Amino acid sequence: MKLMVDTDKPISRKLRIELCPIVQTNVLWPAPVDQRLNELIGLIEVDSYGEVSRSRLLAALVAHATPTPSSLVKILKTYATLSAEDVVLQESGPISVKSRRPGRRPQQS
Repeated sequence: MKLMVDTDKPISRKLRIELCPIVQTNVLWPAPVDQRLNELIGLIEVDSYGEVSRSRLLAALVAHATPTPSSLVKILKTYATLSAEDVVLQESGPISVKSRRPGRRPQQS
């Protein structure tokens, strides 16, 4: 288990990102966004990448976001116009948001 970041210790720029100390963040967002995250993870596992955590996928998405104000503002403005059906991958019918317990998901066989 990695330790929480010690703010007094610098992190080497050469250290592989997944070996860096971690910090915990709490994210509050709409249920359809959470459902989409679960659906995206399901797509990755279908493609035989292996086990992927919600944290790892979110970290990868943030790490690869284009770091320009204009691109970030464009994403935010587009997000503000979305409906629930625009977010989830479910193609039709009422949106079914799966309940989820905290922690790791069981291995699929």
